[in-house]
Amino acid sequence: MVSRRDVMAQNFLTFDELVPDPGDLYFGFALHMRGRAPAVDWLREQIAVQVPHLPALTHRPRGQEVWEPDPDFDLAHHVRELAGPEPAAHPVRTLLDGCPPDPDRPRWRLLLLPGTGEDGWTLAYITHHAVQDAIGAVHTLRVLLGGTASPAPPARARRRSPAGVLPLLPDVLRAFSTNGAPPETSVRRRVLASRSVGLKCLTETARSAGVTVNQVHLAAMGAAIGRTGQWALVPVQTRRPEHTETGFENRFGLMRVPLPTALPRSAKELRSATAAAGRRRVDRHHHALRRLLEDSAGPIADWMLRQLPAPGRSALTVSNVRVDHPMSVFGTPVDRVETIPFMPPGHDCFSLLATYGDQASLSVLSSGRTDPEEVCRRWAEGVAELHGALVER
Repeated sequence: MVSRRDVMAQNFLTFDELVPDPGDLYFGFALHMRGRAPAVDWLREQIAVQVPHLPALTHRPRGQEVWEPDPDFDLAHHVRELAGPEPAAHPVRTLLDGCPPDPDRPRWRLLLLPGTGEDGWTLAYITHHAVQDAIGAVHTLRVLLGGTASPAPPARARRRSPAGVLPLLPDVLRAFSTNGAPPETSVRRRVLASRSVGLKCLTETARSAGVTVNQVHLAAMGAAIGRTGQWALVPVQTRRPEHTETGFENRFGLMRVPLPTALPRSAKELRSATAAAGRRRVDRHHHALRRLLEDSAGPIADWMLRQLPAPGRSALTVSNVRVDHPMSVFGTPVDRVETIPFMPPGHDCFSLLATYGDQASLSVLSSGRTDPEEVCRRWAEGVAELHGALVER
């Protein structure tokens, strides 16, 4: 058995009891390749060689802190072929159709969508968020699909001090004063939409305005959502520079950011509208959250980390992940990467941006009140308008 003191993972396991559909807590990536798809039996043979490098793939949760090996682990259950449309147009529920999540098995699935002929094919990796975060999922995919595993990081002693919580108190207080959508009590339709733009459009705009790519992304998302007084949760990574990735961790915390309701028209307006997500504030949260996760007194840290994502306190998350290096599937280059968001309880909308190669691909999952196709369209238009106003002027 493996003990994991991963407060975020514990949060996600607790959410199992609050979501109307167990598939809501699964997220992942869709990898698109050119050419003809391999046979699923061949794919399983290759993956079977890699699984020993990722032993956590064979573990299932028992309680909130203990994970144990699945005595009946069967790779065929997790690596499947799915006939039908690509996941970019459908929610996780479609990917799990006919084979719903089983709490007694490890919580991940790799689905082969073979496409037709030489037109290209897709691999969709989905995993419960208690297993890992997005960066961990990317690492897992690299190893699972033919890459090299990293050694386990050395254990680190934790100091017991409440000092790390202080910079985060304003966010927690705001969470208590903000009303989000109440958790759903019945299964509702989930709608997923995606849209890609050239990454250069984001990077050039950010450089011109003296902001981060994420600030440009947030400005476009705020205008796309278009709701007055909307606050979003933004994940903040807590990995240390010396951290050795294993793939099976949730090394992030959350910060609250007000979304602008109108698209900025100048560099000054962009900096002002997204100041809450500027480098300095993100850095402060990064260090405070890292101290909270690694060094602070257990009960205080646990309580703080459970307040921001608590159901009913936020209705929207704006997240992103950068895939820095080219990926491949046993030698076949990955042409395009798209994300498959999850849906926390009480959320109306979850958006996840992936940057890969020269593309930035946004995926928006909605529970009904928000039209994800419209959000993606308006976001792409907003990114183009910001580039035109600040770079092409």
